[in-house]
Amino acid sequence: MNNTFDFNRFSLLVKRQWVENKNLFLMASVILTGLGIIFYALNMNWVNGSIRNFQKELCYFGLFLSGTIFTSYIFRDFHNKNASTNFLLIPASQFEKLLNGLFYAFIFFPIIYFLLFGIVDFCFVKIGNSIIISQEKLPKVDGVYDLLNYTLYEGIRFTDAVSIEEMAEKSYYSLTEFLFILLFWGIVQSIMILGSMIFEQWALIKTGFSVFVIALLIGLLFNLAIKLSYGDLYERLQQIETQNDNIDGYHNFVSPVSSFFNDMLKILAKYVAIPLILIIAYFKLKEKQV
Repeated sequence: MNNTFDFNRFSLLVKRQWVENKNLFLMASVILTGLGIIFYALNMNWVNGSIRNFQKELCYFGLFLSGTIFTSYIFRDFHNKNASTNFLLIPASQFEKLLNGLFYAFIFFPIIYFLLFGIVDFCFVKIGNSIIISQEKLPKVDGVYDLLNYTLYEGIRFTDAVSIEEMAEKSYYSLTEFLFILLFWGIVQSIMILGSMIFEQWALIKTGFSVFVIALLIGLLFNLAIKLSYGDLYERLQQIETQNDNIDGYHNFVSPVSSFFNDMLKILAKYVAIPLILIIAYFKLKEKQV
């Protein structure tokens, strides 16, 4: 039997987590759904069926807030010494224990969250459409409202109004934005997992405060490095380049400063941040081994 990973041991860990918390998961799902219904109900015009354009912001805000709380709860066994000791004594490898938490934080939670949000959003959109349609003067066929043809007509008119290229471009940017949000969300959850390994009490608050302080220090050091390296020259060149991108010589000075760090941050965020943070969390978990 593999001492690092065994599927049977891992499946038992996942089952144990589910058995111990299924009632709480159900209650949390009901609360999350209820909050979504309340927000939609308050932002919907029940007279004309219109819904305030807030779905995307609500979805992302709820994803980060509830996801962070959920991840903190899943790794709660490391928030105090007694619970941590009992959890570490479970006959499974540290890798399997970490993988069990990752399964619930990165797979189980997003599936449930987007499923619940999608159901609530779909229901309210259907309700809004029914209110709008009930107020329209629909065409009649033999004295009966021709609802099917009316709906198809509206769809065809929309397709004619927006070109296929525009629809594809809009879908591309929406998908890109969604993937960026998921990437950033994954980094936040990874940081929360690492914080659960480091801080024994109030891990959620201490992790958030630590991230704020570290981000502030990085920003200050970055600005200080730019000023020490370029001084006022950087700001003058940036202003000139803004006025005329074709001035010879200036682009070569300014472009590397703005693009190099942006490219580095993108590479770190896409390929390095999450694996690196989780590897550190794994070694912190091994340090707790009894």
